[in-house]
Amino acid sequence: MKENRIFPDNMDFIRKGTLIYRNLDLDFLKKIKKAKIQRKISLSLSLFEEDNHLVFQTIDEDGVKALINSEINKEIAIDTERALNNIKKQITSLEETEFSSSELII
Repeated sequence: MKENRIFPDNMDFIRKGTLIYRNLDLDFLKKIKKAKIQRKISLSLSLFEEDNHLVFQTIDEDGVKALINSEINKEIAIDTERALNNIKKQITSLEETEFSSSELII
């Protein structure tokens, strides 16, 4: 850099008016630290019963699948609507993670 001009090895990807940050640019570093850029991975969530097992399955946006199953002892809920709402709320509460729920199938 000389007199507010830069001389890169290759100009192919630099257009007129493009902001250029030097390697040690304190303003740029402050912007990076303040930025709230967050990528969430979208998940399709399923909860179902299979052969007396409760199965929880997730499929991400790339088609990667994971599942957990556990043998269950069934008990009839006193308030089925409330129980179902609690299950939905607990399964989809992913706020503090890198995931978001796009679909829930029960």
